[in-house]
Amino acid sequence: MEGLKAETAIPLYEQIYEDIARRIETGEYKAGDKIPTETELLEQYGVSRVTVRRAMSRLVSENLLVKKAGKGTFVSMPAFLEATQSEGSFSKSCLLRNAVPGTQVLFKGIVRGERGAAEALGMERGDQMICLKRLRLVNQVPSIFEVDFFSMSFDFLLEVDLENKSLLEVIREKTGKVGNKSDSYISVKLASREQAKSLECPAGTPLLGVDQTVMTVQRERLYYNEQYIRSDRYKYYVGS
Repeated sequence: MEGLKAETAIPLYEQIYEDIARRIETGEYKAGDKIPTETELLEQYGVSRVTVRRAMSRLVSENLLVKKAGKGTFVSMPAFLEATQSEGSFSKSCLLRNAVPGTQVLFKGIVRGERGAAEALGMERGDQMICLKRLRLVNQVPSIFEVDFFSMSFDFLLEVDLENKSLLEVIREKTGKVGNKSDSYISVKLASREQAKSLECPAGTPLLGVDQTVMTVQRERLYYNEQYIRSDRYKYYVGS
């Protein structure tokens, strides 16, 4: 590495940013690689901790790097691509593309249904519903905040391990019904504080919103699904 140039008009933190970004672009730092620690970087570049942190903050904000609590800082993995017409579970979609799926259940319980979910399921606003909130990870990177709503006939879901089992498979095993996603309604939504915390982004960050009612082939409604997606980490494409 060439030394930093103190006499240039380019700030030191920006020189560090450019050097690390170049290493990522050239493949010296590959996707998934752990980069040197903050202490190692300040010794390597001969600058203050504040300068290193400023450079790292920019690299993280531009999704070139990702911080993992208790593990360190890593080169970001390429954004995961899923076809809008893909079938099957989230886990199957990941595995078919050689990505590692992960799920964290954030909440399982009974709630009062709001208008969108109630209308989608043919229920009344305020009716009791089963609510499931999950964080979806691709290669250990939080990518989707997902919320599902069910009628009370699906209360068996409260007792099932949904971190290690496919929701669609559980429903098929318990009810004999096979879910097929309906048309998806896509919009831009701003991250709530809850979503932002899970997705590692500031509150108010624009997210890709996908709303859909999951039905059987006979158009029987099974559940209503809302997805809040970090589009820099997970992308949909339209294919034939």
